[in-house]
Amino acid sequence: MLHNRLERAFPLAPENVIDMAGYFGVGIFCGLILLRETGKKWLYLPIAMLFVAILLTQSRGPLFSLIIALAPMMLLIKRLHRKDWLIIGLILLAIGLGMVYTNSFDVLIARIQNSYSQSFVRFGIWENALSYIQQKPWFGWGFGQELNFVNEIGQRVHTTHSLYFSSLLKGGIVGGLMLLVVIGYGFYLGWQHIKAHQALEASMFLFVLLFYTTQGMFLIGNPGTSWVMFWLPLAIIMVLPKRQ
Repeated sequence: MLHNRLERAFPLAPENVIDMAGYFGVGIFCGLILLRETGKKWLYLPIAMLFVAILLTQSRGPLFSLIIALAPMMLLIKRLHRKDWLIIGLILLAIGLGMVYTNSFDVLIARIQNSYSQSFVRFGIWENALSYIQQKPWFGWGFGQELNFVNEIGQRVHTTHSLYFSSLLKGGIVGGLMLLVVIGYGFYLGWQHIKAHQALEASMFLFVLLFYTTQGMFLIGNPGTSWVMFWLPLAIIMVLPKRQ
């Protein structure tokens, strides 16, 4: 489990372990929303299990996105009771001890340290994508276009490893602006949730946007990863809270 990164972890799981970590992140937010609405403390257990699963995938992007996206939860800290803090503290302590005694902490730290060198690999991919985008800037190359080059570490690359560069590649400036309209509307809805003291819904959408910064290729197509990782969180924040 520590070295295979939870590949083929369960039936119908995404083929990409990074997407699977994204599934776990969305599951964590769903669990937190259920915890807020029901107040049932046992929900901390599956939430903790999903967080451990993200650590076992060794996927840095989803982990960093999750940590940053939970920032709006600072608005909810005053609503946590002493019992909640105690449960959270015990869970974090158990996870920390488990990581130390299973050597997974060292594995995770090594993966995070490699992020610096891997970032240059991403920059090379995006630079190649920009060369394609500049050739057909307005309407792009169409839905089926992919990259096809060998990067500096000898890997043949076909995807842009960023939803936003992919939108420019396939749909050009017009397609990129249309995606920005959808995202902008999502931010507006997220702000409405925050004002109604439902910051978790906004945090879930922010997590998805951060996740797709270094992952993803396209959002339109048959049921797949994007249905869980983009359209589901967008649908959740489209359900605005009732006026008090």
